[in-house]
Amino acid sequence: EVSVNAVGGILPAARGARSAGLGGFQHSSNAVWLLSGEGTCLVGEPGSASLALSMLRSSYSIPLVLTAVRTALEPTDGSDPPTVNVRGRWSVDADVEGAAEVGLQYGLGASVEECEYWMSIGAASSPIGVECPFTLARAYGWSRGPLMSFKFLAPLAGIELPEAPKLGAGWLPFGSAALRRRRALQVENEVEVEAEGEGTPSAIANATDANDVSASGRNGTRGRNATFGISDVEDNTPPSTLLGGATRLIAPLARGFVRGAAHAYTRRMDGVVLTSLTDFNKGALGVRGRHPWTAVFDPARSAVVFTSQPARPAFQASAHDWWSVQASMPRVAQFENVVVSIYNPPVEVSALLPLAGGTVPPQLTHAYFNRSAFDQYQLVIGRDGVTTWHCARKGDAYIALHSQNPAAFATSGPYAGVDLIADGYRNVWIADVGDARTDGRFDQFVSRIWKSVVDVDILPPGPDRDGGLPWCLWQNECIQGFPDNVDYWRLVKCVQWIPFVNSNPVCGHTLDTWGFIGCYLGCDLPDWRLCIAKCVILAIDWSIPSGTFGHVDVRYRPHLRREIIWGWDAELRVGRRWNAVRKELEPQRYERFDNPFTEVAAGHETEEMRVDVDGRSVFLDFGEPPLRNVVDEPPP
Repeated sequence: EVSVNAVGGILPAARGARSAGLGGFQHSSNAVWLLSGEGTCLVGEPGSASLALSMLRSSYSIPLVLTAVRTALEPTDGSDPPTVNVRGRWSVDADVEGAAEVGLQYGLGASVEECEYWMSIGAASSPIGVECPFTLARAYGWSRGPLMSFKFLAPLAGIELPEAPKLGAGWLPFGSAALRRRRALQVENEVEVEAEGEGTPSAIANATDANDVSASGRNGTRGRNATFGISDVEDNTPPSTLLGGATRLIAPLARGFVRGAAHAYTRRMDGVVLTSLTDFNKGALGVRGRHPWTAVFDPARSAVVFTSQPARPAFQASAHDWWSVQASMPRVAQFENVVVSIYNPPVEVSALLPLAGGTVPPQLTHAYFNRSAFDQYQLVIGRDGVTTWHCARKGDAYIALHSQNPAAFATSGPYAGVDLIADGYRNVWIADVGDARTDGRFDQFVSRIWKSVVDVDILPPGPDRDGGLPWCLWQNECIQGFPDNVDYWRLVKCVQWIPFVNSNPVCGHTLDTWGFIGCYLGCDLPDWRLCIAKCVILAIDWSIPSGTFGHVDVRYRPHLRREIIWGWDAELRVGRRWNAVRKELEPQRYERFDNPFTEVAAGHETEEMRVDVDGRSVFLDFGEPPLRNVVDEPPP
């Protein structure tokens, strides 16, 4: 991973938890330095210290094949580096199908070792892993590091629900397997429509919404509310607990802490590396310093470009919060040298973030674009007289950055001339990179960008798409203070019509009255408040149609290059040729490794791996790792 992904001493997009490496260092810099000799060695990073001690105390040395990989990607003899695509995948989705893929149990049935894995990918914030901190506490005690932060939820642990509460429309189950099944059906419909002559190839290719195609097929699903509605997405969830149900109610916030499956695409060119996490946690809060895409030229001199949507206003945010914490993760797609990043935060962001961070996120997206770190900068107005591109050159490598919303550089403050700011919650950023070998001189690259065409359609949520029931509960302070300080009577009044007493519940009459009464009378929990919480979650109709996202479609036609079509609800499609009418689906989910040196399938059944380069090779036999014996006993 380090050998094929490291650039200038950093790992720009690995595992979905990396910053862009401003100044040429990040948490992974020590590992890069130990394995490749590049970058910066930082003092006090425990993981790399352990690796260094192992190397000093044993005869272990870095396999020569890894050095050969680095040399092949970044030649030391002065020759030009090759243009290669590096694709990879880390971890699995924190859902039922992800658990099956790695052969692990989940929820209340997970063992200590299995819970350690779920905790390692942040799944304590997902329905399938929310009980794991308590499983680990029974084995190790509450004093073990981060487990202490879960202790106050202990009274709610282990309370099972007969069924999981429905997700509000607009939020998928953790992981996207259900969405992939629906999209596969849409592709099948597209083929069926063309075969039956009900749609011409040009009409199908020019559709900007996947539903425009599927509407003519057999399922007939049209309309934006249907795009992510409960009716057309299989809600494949495990048997839920009370904590799992509560986790699902705050999905925009909770899902941001889950790493899940990170599919990384890296395009290495001469002098620039463009890397992205494709379709990763879209719409969720982005924590852990996540940059969903980065163009890396010279990180040591801050010649990097990336975008973010800050969660705090500038006067309240630290540098880390301003650049690395995403108020809402974009939906990103990459095809070769082009990245399209769609920012489309759900309405719940404005309701949930004040609870998590104490402030409402600013209505903007922005790019880190340090003009002074580049050799040349040029503002280009496209041939249509409207499209604006920010173009720059570093050595023989180039970048063009477009914002659909008007963007301008900050003129004062610490980021003057660096911070490219575009107003508005919803926006589309497009980055197109090149080099002298592919595009010729910088002026020729600029000419290609000038002739390119961008077509973007952004439709924000309307009056009938107001964020749904979870948003209403948060906005009206119906469940603030969960779980210890909730006003449970207020929670019931928010959703239950009561003659004369509560004739107009603020979130509508969404409670199954008789189901709630029967659940409460039959509840055997020791605390009446726990009974109310359990029965409200069970009795509320969470499937009331409401759309929490806007509708965004993007079409980018680079001059004499293959056209790219991408959307918030649509799969990535590209032209077969630069002038092709037909568009082909471009997969955005990858195997474990897919690069010029090795190909390894994802999944727990993969037991071996071979890396070959320039006559050198290494063979790895993963086998079955030994499991530790842990006594399952109550903590002291």
